[in-house]
Amino acid sequence: MRYSNRKITFGLFMIATAAITGVVVERLANASPIRIPSSQNIARPSDTPKWEVVYIKPCPQNVRSGAPLFSPGRMTDCETVYGFIGTAYILFANGRSNPLLAPGTTSIEGGPSWIRSDRFSITAKAEGTPTNAMMRGAMLQAILEDRFNLKVHRETREVPVYALSVARGGPKLQPFREGSCIPTARDVLVPPPPTAPEKRCQRFGFGRGGRYKIDAQGISVEEFSKLILSSSLGRPVIDKTGIMGLFDFHLEFAGASLSGDPAAASDAVLPSVFTVLEQLGLKVDSSKGPVEQILVIDAVDRPTS
Repeated sequence: MRYSNRKITFGLFMIATAAITGVVVERLANASPIRIPSSQNIARPSDTPKWEVVYIKPCPQNVRSGAPLFSPGRMTDCETVYGFIGTAYILFANGRSNPLLAPGTTSIEGGPSWIRSDRFSITAKAEGTPTNAMMRGAMLQAILEDRFNLKVHRETREVPVYALSVARGGPKLQPFREGSCIPTARDVLVPPPPTAPEKRCQRFGFGRGGRYKIDAQGISVEEFSKLILSSSLGRPVIDKTGIMGLFDFHLEFAGASLSGDPAAASDAVLPSVFTVLEQLGLKVDSSKGPVEQILVIDAVDRPTS
């Protein structure tokens, strides 16, 4: 089964302390292909652990998607196929979390509409005790390919991006104060709960009623541009500042600057996100650049029982 290319970006936006949820942030319109690999599935490592038992069924009507449940060597999750694909091939593609690959820079294209609406429960028991990241990455890929007949490939394309650079006058960033909190490692998607009296740095952002607020502690400019700005601005943001080190970001801005709809901003007093960035000594300019993480669905079926 083959499908026309529907283009939907698989993005991330922080909505609680070190918590993440997927959001749609941009359609990569008018993207010109640079390289199109074959449509064969992406090879998994030969030493990928195996599943002993995999049980798949439709999610109950009254159960909504939520955090997956794990115990040693076991995984239970209720999600759409689209969500499973994003988890397996993007967020945990190589057996570890990849937060910098996802927001605004990774698109999932193709597939029938039901993969974005119908939810399925996957309960699986592994041989041995592989890590949660391994079960949600290469091992989940095996389930999707074996039981959903999923076939995907990756493409690299030139797409609209924003280039983040230093504005005239230099940066005015707030340096991270060592000891104020424990920064999250850049390759950790969802860190473990802190051990008292530890305090983990926040990466928190939300938008409501045209008002957007971001609080991020102990984060690099690169992470800030990819994890937060890419989602906020609706397209990939490439860090070209050359600024190193960790900083604290506290931003509040009007949503009208993102959507272009004046009705979206309930608080006209708030500045645009572009103005807020200028106050930090930063600026963004429209540009084009290669985005390598475009995942195309070539074929998929409803799961076998």
